[in-house]
Amino acid sequence: MTKEKNYSETFEKVSEPQTGMYVESPAYNYEFLKRELRTGRFQA
Repeated sequence: MTKEKNYSETFEKVSEPQTGMYVESPAYNYEFLKRELRTGRFQA
């Protein structure tokens, strides 16, 4: 049985060094996460 990971798109973006989001403040990234949770998708 394969276990699927359920990460948010925001988490994926923060985890990718190419996006540069990992150096942003937690509050900045949290705003993206809140928007994703509210709308169901990542919106830049």
